Amino acid sequence: MQPGNPTLAGLLGETTAGRVLIADGAMGTALVLRGIAIDAVLAANLAYPEAVRAVHEEYAAAGARLLTANTFGLWQERDQDAVTAGWRIARDAADRAGCVPLLSVYPGALASGSGRRILDGLELHCAAVLIETCGSVDEMQMAARSVLSRGVAELAVSCHFRPDHRMADLSDPRTAARAMAEAGACLIGANCGQGPDGFALLARRLSDSIELPLIMQPSAGLPQPTRGGGDSYLLTPDAYAEAGAELFRAGVAIVGGCCGVEPRHIQALSARMMRDQPALAGEYTRRTIDE
Repeated sequence: MQPGNPTLAGLLGETTAGRVLIADGAMGTALVLRGIAIDAVLAANLAYPEAVRAVHEEYAAAGARLLTANTFGLWQERDQDAVTAGWRIARDAADRAGCVPLLSVYPGALASGSGRRILDGLELHCAAVLIETCGSVDEMQMAARSVLSRGVAELAVSCHFRPDHRMADLSDPRTAARAMAEAGACLIGANCGQGPDGFALLARRLSDSIELPLIMQPSAGLPQPTRGGGDSYLLTPDAYAEAGAELFRAGVAIVGGCCGVEPRHIQALSARMMRDQPALAGEYTRRTIDE
């Protein structure tokens, strides 16, 4: 990270000062839209680095302040070079755009020695790591300990909840929030799911007993098969923007997206926030939108 560029702590300081922030959306969805086969997405950091860089740049231009490395589905022994490349691409794109890069880790990755060795080989000084799509409190806490023991400066943790607001291990939002806080996260939240419906209520439940900023990154719904053999998502950018505005009204600090959320969705949310700025001064109790 270049001197003078924002840190995750700095962005979170902006939220306590009254701003709401936008994160990026799905990397895989955006790469597929660029013509990269779905089974080549994980190899794209090495095979198509300029496409990965271009997606980061698209999200930054759309209004995202956090850019997530294309590393979530990696972390096997063979993936060392791909993880290293993905982290470098995200950092470089974030440095140029004045954004914060996040190293994406799935919680089970660090249960193996190979995942931990890959983490040891990365430049993580002043880095922010996102452990996401956590389905188990125990697995999440183990992954958090592994990340923080390696000198990572800032940790964000995001859990996956079913429509009944239970994780796979049946933890409820309050239990999950306390566990994420105890694990050392400075930013907590939820991602993926079956779309944004219910995410505002989930956000309120996550914040019931924990005073940490929230990041909520719903998917664009469930993938629908297409005649060409691929998948598509039906949530429109306007519908996503409305859902994002509802999340901000629920007190969420950062809104982004997961599966199916594209740069055009992020652009729509950014435009919505800018358009609604005059009304939001009274509507949001502690957050307004800065131009």
